Amino acid sequence: MTSRPVGKPERDVIILSDEAAGRSVSNKLSWLRETLKNNNAQVHILTGLDAIAWMFNFRGSDVPYCPVTISYAVVSSDKAYLFIDPAKVTDALRNHLKDQVEIREYDKFFEELPALVSKQTVWVDPYVSAAVHKVCEDSATQIIERNSPITLEKSLKNEVRSLFPLIYVFPRLNRRG
Repeated sequence: MTSRPVGKPERDVIILSDEAAGRSVSNKLSWLRETLKNNNAQVHILTGLDAIAWMFNFRGSDVPYCPVTISYAVVSSDKAYLFIDPAKVTDALRNHLKDQVEIREYDKFFEELPALVSKQTVWVDPYVSAAVHKVCEDSATQIIERNSPITLEKSLKNEVRSLFPLIYVFPRLNRRG
């Protein structure tokens, strides 16, 4: 299987506080699991580096001018896995994700993925790599190919999220007048 090249980290992964991120990792995992359940999926594979950074409230420096870390992630109804270069895993990252996310070696992703999706309904993005899609075809019960729910969710900034009821509901109330 092919995988992304893993470069040497220029610096450690930067952990975002819940306040800076707007929501805790625990809250995001609960939200994603509920979204999976509501869409009859059991596993979501995250391959978008921005989605992974958002999901786990960290940033990196692996891609010039883009605050991401080369990684993969898998979230199921009861577990979450982050596949990342072990050289980037600091005590701070372990403590940040403890009891919520199992950290695995980046190079083990394609080796472990078949077991993680085996006999599951898996939600993947339409743009997922052919290699990831092939593993899902061979191991999963069903594939739901749809844009990740994270794409929309991460676009809602904290201020917008708190204003959403005002933006959405008040104009409707006014029309009922």
